[in-house]
Amino acid sequence: MPAKGGAASGKDPADPKLTLVKPGPLPKSTDTVESLLQLERGPLYARLGLWLLDASEEEMTAFWEGYYQREDPNDTIKDLLFTQWGKKNAAGMLEMARRTGCEIPAMWSWSMSDPQGMLAYIEGKPERMRNFGLRGLAYFHPELARQMLEQDPKLLNTFEMEQLAERLSGGDPKAEMEFMTKYRNDEYYARQGLKKWAAQDPHRAFEWLTEHPGEEYTRKEFFDTVKKEHPDVLPELAATLPSGAMRREIEAAAFAHLAETDPEKAAEEARKIGVPRLAAERLSLLGQSLAAEDPARAFEILGEIFEKCPDAANRPAWVRYPDGSGGGSNGVTGVSRFLAALAAHDPRQTMQAVLDLEMQDTSPSAPTPYHSYPASRQVAGYWAQGDLEGFSAWCESQHEPGLRDMGASMIVDQFQRQNDFTSAAGWVARISDANRQQNALSNLVSGWASQDREAARRWVDQAEISDQARESLSPYFPETQE
Repeated sequence: MPAKGGAASGKDPADPKLTLVKPGPLPKSTDTVESLLQLERGPLYARLGLWLLDASEEEMTAFWEGYYQREDPNDTIKDLLFTQWGKKNAAGMLEMARRTGCEIPAMWSWSMSDPQGMLAYIEGKPERMRNFGLRGLAYFHPELARQMLEQDPKLLNTFEMEQLAERLSGGDPKAEMEFMTKYRNDEYYARQGLKKWAAQDPHRAFEWLTEHPGEEYTRKEFFDTVKKEHPDVLPELAATLPSGAMRREIEAAAFAHLAETDPEKAAEEARKIGVPRLAAERLSLLGQSLAAEDPARAFEILGEIFEKCPDAANRPAWVRYPDGSGGGSNGVTGVSRFLAALAAHDPRQTMQAVLDLEMQDTSPSAPTPYHSYPASRQVAGYWAQGDLEGFSAWCESQHEPGLRDMGASMIVDQFQRQNDFTSAAGWVARISDANRQQNALSNLVSGWASQDREAARRWVDQAEISDQARESLSPYFPETQE
């Protein structure tokens, strides 16, 4: 048999015995009313709290009479004093608070020691006083605060509801969201609440979101938070949804995370996709994540996009809605942002890469070179916007007329946006295609005349343009008409 007190007893003889130590007496304040009134807010709060443990009502009254006359009496000091004062004599505290103009803030403190007395006192009083009472109840007696709010919904207009929701929810994000939905159905507060919940428990937050779809901004807040705080759960969340916009959105976010954390695996997954548009979308996300850190690999990804989807920059998409209306867009989602990221790294290399890829498109639907290719036009726009001088030099070095005209048109647009119409006019003259030049000329004079009609008129009068072109511009100067 095991020995007494051995292993069978569940005790280890070597364990030290627990000895209960009787706590010593609490420290006693050595401060006086006079010494406390000499302190600034920081040290005052702690020393006042210790002093109040033993202070008499007369001493509290003396401190308050000295403190409230300060130029900047602090609310936290008021709350600390009134809370302890109310425990001793709520009526005396309230009378002094009323006499010194602090009756309303005192409701918060009174609610701690005598919530029912406070509720009876503020019945029928102004909303601001009732609001302070509600705030105190929310902090000290949440269920009484809930009852008060249900009986007087007007308090919603004056109270910081997110604070009350946090207090009354008891730390349960779902209860907090339901409270906010019931009492303040506001998109901003819904987003903030869902954001906090998503960071704490994305699965439960997602369940709530699917039951309350809300607005696009609410979903975006959720996805952005989960991507930042719990990106690993995104594929799992997507798998629970039926096909549709929300599932596609979460799958895209999951892939974006994969592209940032494991580019090779992301590329492998994208290559398995048989749908050209979707493959191009995924590869564009991957390319964006690589453009700054690994541009050489990003340019390889660009080639893969055009191989899978040659018209990725202008592939049309059309959506038909239940009411019969519709809407469309051109270009695969993400391609423009990928091109912009590459152009930000090296616009010249990006332009050459895109031109080479576009020239490889021999399909019957391929646009006329340099005129309608959206990819090269997009890169030209990004380059001209970010480095107009560099793009202008590149444009002047081009020998193919169509390519030079495309670049000149971009430069004209940029100068017009800067209200530099004289420089824009100089580049209009370099456009060789007659139709394109006439369109650029009309746009230029239209914008110029709206800013400075006389300057535009002087330029038209002396410009070396045909009489027919000059006549087409006359509507922009109506006072010259007979």
